[in-house]
Amino acid sequence: MISNETKEQVNLILSNYSENPILEKELDFSKFLENKKDFFQDFGERLIIKKSGEFAGLSNKEVDVRFNFFLEECIRVGEDSLRDFIIENGEDGFLLNKVQKNFGIPCQSKGVRLIKEGMKLSKAFGFFVEAPAVLDYLQTLYSKKISGANLDGNLCISIHPLDYLSMSMNNYGWRSCQALDGEFASGPLSLMNDSSTIIVYLEGFEESLVFDRKYGPEVGISWSNKKWRVLVHVSKDRKTLVFSKHYPSYMDGLEEEVVKMLSETFNKNFVKTCEKGTSFVRKGKDSLQYMDIRGIANESEVGLAYCHEDGTDEEIVIGESVSCLACHGELISEPGVFLCDDCGPEKFICCYCDYTTNDQDEVSYVGDSAFCEHCLDDYFFLCSECYDWIPRVERVDEHLELCECCYNTYIEENESEE
Repeated sequence: MISNETKEQVNLILSNYSENPILEKELDFSKFLENKKDFFQDFGERLIIKKSGEFAGLSNKEVDVRFNFFLEECIRVGEDSLRDFIIENGEDGFLLNKVQKNFGIPCQSKGVRLIKEGMKLSKAFGFFVEAPAVLDYLQTLYSKKISGANLDGNLCISIHPLDYLSMSMNNYGWRSCQALDGEFASGPLSLMNDSSTIIVYLEGFEESLVFDRKYGPEVGISWSNKKWRVLVHVSKDRKTLVFSKHYPSYMDGLEEEVVKMLSETFNKNFVKTCEKGTSFVRKGKDSLQYMDIRGIANESEVGLAYCHEDGTDEEIVIGESVSCLACHGELISEPGVFLCDDCGPEKFICCYCDYTTNDQDEVSYVGDSAFCEHCLDDYFFLCSECYDWIPRVERVDEHLELCECCYNTYIEENESEE
């Protein structure tokens, strides 16, 4: 199902990103091989399904919404003539950022000024808008509204281990907390081990992603550079699809294309539903991923699930436990690491607020108890004579930073001098 070369690449990447690079790391692939084998068969004994071309990032409905919003904004800022020009140029020209035909507009000095066919639509705004600030605002807003309208690349549906590792790493300027150096770095391993999660992404035709080594030079392993990515969680009977949050932004047109591809792959007729809620979705025991399911993380995005027309009540479990990459005996207990507590570096925990760090310099000890810098300042003061940390509630004199013993000595010395 996966080659030895792929296993070696995965282990090299994880070793280089691990918080303790001295230890040799090796991922246990048994859960991945067992839980993803059905997907492998569904995909025609492939790890990745690819479809190349130019894709509509936005649906026709979303295009209408953005087109009309921009027209209303033109009216709001007093640029009615620009609005009329954009309407005449049409939605296709709006999406393509292109003047669709020659336009002539009245001009006092020249009679008529020609806006030539093929000119960038955003540049043509200057024929209508005189105020530089308004022109800049409308051009910037327009750029945002057409962003992602049409995207080229390879639309991929994958269970490849390197796609789980790189699910939040790319050269396009976006990331999530599940990057290998993120707060949920071991989350991709949980998703890789479960029986429900597949990675869907648009691979750019530009330069490949090269995994960078966190604790040294580059690893030098090139992989797919992801313009856009979404996790899709699939029920075992293949009758329900649950989409997670889109990165870097919501692209309903791409989602529609993915649903078509999965309908063909699973031989199902999926219909969007808003009635399923999240009651049938459950996080796996001891799993480490961040749950950014649409409807949980972002309730404004409508359409949590797609279900086959005859429906299903089957539960979807997201994420699996992951064994320590060093000893393989203990489970990883924290989402930001790849080692168990015994194999990882020593941890220092503030006994007041539970702040945890691997850096001993970030805590101070009062007796046998560790305190972070903030709790130490809030609850203790440093005696200016004996340099012991003293609880603030035991301070004798608010004008003197002295413990009770040093304060008594101070008083006695002052009385004897008198």
